[in-house]
Amino acid sequence: MGSTVQRAAVDLLNDNSPTKLNAKAVANLKSGTVTLPSFNFVPSSSLTSELKTELESSLALFRSYMGKLGFSIEARSISVEIAPGVIYKGFAAAFFPDTASIVVTSAFARDKVSVLRQLAYSSLLTGTIQSPEYSAIESGLATYFPCSFLNHPKVADQASAAGQDVFPPQNLVNSRRFSEIQLEQAASVMNDGSEIWGAAFWELRELLGQQDADRLLAKRWQDFPRDSQTTSFYASFVDSLAS
Repeated sequence: MGSTVQRAAVDLLNDNSPTKLNAKAVANLKSGTVTLPSFNFVPSSSLTSELKTELESSLALFRSYMGKLGFSIEARSISVEIAPGVIYKGFAAAFFPDTASIVVTSAFARDKVSVLRQLAYSSLLTGTIQSPEYSAIESGLATYFPCSFLNHPKVADQASAAGQDVFPPQNLVNSRRFSEIQLEQAASVMNDGSEIWGAAFWELRELLGQQDADRLLAKRWQDFPRDSQTTSFYASFVDSLAS
């Protein structure tokens, strides 16, 4: 019989496909006779069998969750690599869309939000807009959805001590201001955007409840105009939430 991960992937495909699978196809897929693109883990000294099982399960379940919110799901098998250490090419974790690959350093591999955040990017990224305002909102959503899925409003609090020294944990329950995001600095757009916009979305979740907030945010982001001439992505996205 197929694994829990494989069965979750089948349900994800059938839930989001305009043409439903027939009973035989579902049975073959769930039994493992036929397999679906999933997660390909790169062998590494930092990847134990226990960690691989844990990551594979959480990634598959989160992918299913994002699919149910209406996001497009990466059709290719996604490569997952656990790189030794704290930093990889300037990041603790990263998603590379060109190669459909996720790389997470070993210091952050057991912090589920840090890992799932990279998978969220596979659904959120458009690759066409360079506006720092747009990127800051995107960073906040990439953090918010894993936090909401796990019901855990913190990022990197489960990282190793060495990891937390380099990238201090973020908490989406905060009162930081949008003006703190330095739009001329890429690091601030990514990191401050994550915590500040993520906090705004978490506050919305507390007002509306998880289900309604997540559906609203997912719908508005999917419908959000991808016009690079937009004067203010901040104002436009807030207006879309209020409409």
